[in-house]
Amino acid sequence: MSRRYLLSIISAILLLAVSLPYSQVSAAGEVLINEIELNPSGTDAGSEMVELYNNSSSPVDIGGWTLSSTSGRTVVVTINEGTTIDPEGHVVIMASSQWLDNENEIIVLEDNNGRQVDEVGPFSDEKNDERTWQRVSDGAGNWIFKNNTLDLPNSTSNQPSPKEPEDITPSGITGTYSDPESGLSITLPEGWEGLTLGSNLISYPGGLNFGDEEDPASITVLILNREAIFDPSNLENNTADVDSCVNSSAEYTTLNGMNTIHLIHDCNGSTGQSKSDTYAVITDDNLIIVSYSATSAQNYDEYSDDFASVLESLRIPNSENFRDALASILDLKTTVHKVELKDTQAEVKIVSSSDVSNFALITEKKQISFDIDNSKTANTVTQISIQDVLEGPHTVMVDGSEAKDVLFIGDRTTGERIIQINTDNKAHEITIIGTKVVPEFSIATIGILGAVIGAMVVLERVKAKRK
Repeated sequence: MSRRYLLSIISAILLLAVSLPYSQVSAAGEVLINEIELNPSGTDAGSEMVELYNNSSSPVDIGGWTLSSTSGRTVVVTINEGTTIDPEGHVVIMASSQWLDNENEIIVLEDNNGRQVDEVGPFSDEKNDERTWQRVSDGAGNWIFKNNTLDLPNSTSNQPSPKEPEDITPSGITGTYSDPESGLSITLPEGWEGLTLGSNLISYPGGLNFGDEEDPASITVLILNREAIFDPSNLENNTADVDSCVNSSAEYTTLNGMNTIHLIHDCNGSTGQSKSDTYAVITDDNLIIVSYSATSAQNYDEYSDDFASVLESLRIPNSENFRDALASILDLKTTVHKVELKDTQAEVKIVSSSDVSNFALITEKKQISFDIDNSKTANTVTQISIQDVLEGPHTVMVDGSEAKDVLFIGDRTTGERIIQINTDNKAHEITIIGTKVVPEFSIATIGILGAVIGAMVVLERVKAKRK
């Protein structure tokens, strides 16, 4: 499987879930809150830490500046006089007592004149281990929860962990493959052989091919940490082929008793065409992706039965409802809006990481509009279920322009048709335009039309007899 396929698959999953905590002060500022240890292993008192980063090319004197925790009991820590941060350097601030809460903590940095320099959060950490909330790289706008890099560049821990040679030595896999940590188990089709890279598996028809010729198809299993996968730096500098991929279908469905997301993914990039069929499962600790890819439509059809047999054998314990788990990870809020449709009432459900206001259904224009406020999130995910109100095909407008970052998802378990809209950290006006309001006619009108049609049928029969 080529690197392009892997990137396109992962980006399709990330399209569902790019919503990371947001620093309200631009990362272009001189001194930033860069990393936070809310819940260290052992005793919190004396071990909680906040790292500051100098995002400029000159030293900055931060003596007399303050860090304030705002969740629950407010604690103000004053930085010692004479403390200086070197250019692109770090300083770790600690206190002798417990001063940071483990839930919904917001931290404010002010200079010695009381001017707010940075504010970050809210953050929560229930893990009681060595992981911290940190910017994905020093001074970046997005955050991630990973092993701490206090007093070190953040990007050090955000790159893929180096593997020992024995961990990446290819080992031929045939038949049943099991991963003891996640509990995943699958059976490869007859004639297929795979190799493992850590816990991940890549397999090919006809055995392993280490030559220059590209394999016609592959089945891949990716076992990813559900927190680390939201790190967008893993896709940096790899957007050319990914941007040329589209989802021809997406749906929440069930597979062997597991609630999953199912994506059919088409790519037509600079290195050729590909098609993939992907299922993703969320467990307590992992995002697990099982994907079948082929280099052409013909190859895709040729090996599709083999992938079907793999899916039949797939077992993953402790799986969660994908849609519910995603909403929990992204802290999505649900609002229900009642609308009048002629002689009946319907509901429109909006699930969003942002605040929703000014909802309206304009029947004569066959459109729904509402506002979202994303001031507290780096990227926002908004899902709207409108199958009971507005028929498609639908056009989604953001601030008057047609939106490109839109995913249409069916939910086989509930019958919902969902429109997902991903935007940035600003306020936006969303408009969804359909082709028909459901129902277009009231029940009484439908009854009248039925009577008229019936009378016309009788009349035509009478005319025919007279002839």
